[in-house]
Amino acid sequence: MEKNDDFQYLAPIGSRVLLHEERLGTIRFVGKLENRDGIRYGIELDENIGKHNGEFEGKRYFQTQKSKSGVFVWPKDVEHPCDLISAIKNKYTPTINDNKKLIKRMKGKEVEILVDKDVTEALYDIYSLERISLEKVPVGFINESDISSDKYFHRCKTLFIKQCLLTKWNDLFNILKVFPKLEELSVFGNILDDLSNQLLSDKIENYRKIVKNIHVFSVGNCSLNQNCINAIPLVFENLTELIVAVNPINTFCPSTEKNFDSLKKLILDECVINDLSNLKEGLLKLPKLEEISLIRCQVNDIPNDIYKYFPSLKSMFLKYNNIDSWKFVNNIKKIPKLEFLEIELSRLPKYNDGDDVLDFVIAKCPNIKIINKHTITGTERNKAEVIFLRDVPESDPDHVEDIERLKKIYTDIVSSTSKDRDFTKMKLGSIKVEIVKNSTSYIITVPLSLTFKTIIQGASKKMSFSKLSIKSINIQFNDEIISVEKKLFNQSLNDFLYKINENDVIKIILME
Repeated sequence: MEKNDDFQYLAPIGSRVLLHEERLGTIRFVGKLENRDGIRYGIELDENIGKHNGEFEGKRYFQTQKSKSGVFVWPKDVEHPCDLISAIKNKYTPTINDNKKLIKRMKGKEVEILVDKDVTEALYDIYSLERISLEKVPVGFINESDISSDKYFHRCKTLFIKQCLLTKWNDLFNILKVFPKLEELSVFGNILDDLSNQLLSDKIENYRKIVKNIHVFSVGNCSLNQNCINAIPLVFENLTELIVAVNPINTFCPSTEKNFDSLKKLILDECVINDLSNLKEGLLKLPKLEEISLIRCQVNDIPNDIYKYFPSLKSMFLKYNNIDSWKFVNNIKKIPKLEFLEIELSRLPKYNDGDDVLDFVIAKCPNIKIINKHTITGTERNKAEVIFLRDVPESDPDHVEDIERLKKIYTDIVSSTSKDRDFTKMKLGSIKVEIVKNSTSYIITVPLSLTFKTIIQGASKKMSFSKLSIKSINIQFNDEIISVEKKLFNQSLNDFLYKINENDVIKIILME
């Protein structure tokens, strides 16, 4: 730093600062403005809430990326990075006046509460906090004296340092030294340097020890490059959830030599991942991944073999992308364990003005149980499948496979062309099943729309047992056995038997 005429220390260009109204920014200019007295900072704000783009009264002093994110301020009007402990005390330590009274603000008024010595000590004990959340405060480092002291946050499991003034990974690791039990960490919105440049062999093991208990980590909106993002698993080896949203990356490929087996959830929202093929190499190292979020990633291509790279995936979020072809839905539905899907429906093709494309997605994706946060009931699925058979042209190559599958389930399709099909004459298919409990059984023909709850109720009357005693059901057909837990008894046979053929023998075994 250097001194100005008023003996104030001036931060160098590139420094992160906090302005009033909780505005974060980076110093892009230090000096005098033409025809103005005094030294000013030219600040590029993180958000587009400034006054200009770095040009002032016809002269350019710096250039912002956004149209109106530039401001000029006096040096005294900015806050520079402060230490973590001071920030925690400022937020979590109450105000106690000279009369040993706690000052609390209630309904807009300050109220004094008398507290004794023991209560006062407890209120000032920040090291007993279990959760710490600091947002838009000027935290940037921790003092060396606080690291070397014997006071650690042994009870704290969650630490949020969001949109603050952290800029160096080394400062972050120093902070984490005093949080030995930390499990969840967020540094969202801090502009950090490149982690990959700092991972020397003599440091990486120390870093791993510091973060060994952290399972959830958010580095969203930290302006991290691809190498930095890929290097995170080298240090944070035990993550189950990683959030790298809003960073300038187009893939995620851990730099580890072995698989990143612990990771179950990956959030890539608002990164530019046009083609999911870009993820293939990285996904090979994520065999246990169960959830991926790609919201607003400008996705416009999903390869037909993407299912091979998601062996464990259960949830996929694809809202607000360029999903405009049924072939993409065909490729998504192949993901073997996918049950939860969020997808942009508005771009998918319709065949008639009144079509609800959600019905078509439901019909085409028999394994998926929840679409756009809506749980699909057996009746809804039946309806969607019938509508799909009625309205979708059999000649459309994107739907041939699904039409053939559904024809095996539903009967009385009176015409081969969708235009001539009479919806009123279509009925849900029925199937002959054997109901078994202990050594007793009977055979009955039931509609595929029938729920397990109704089946149990009917069987309890015929076989004289309490319907409440049934805890689960095993469905046997061909060489398959499907177990249905009690919480799923409200679902229908069709939710589980969409693969059946006309001559399959179905056995339903009631388990107490």
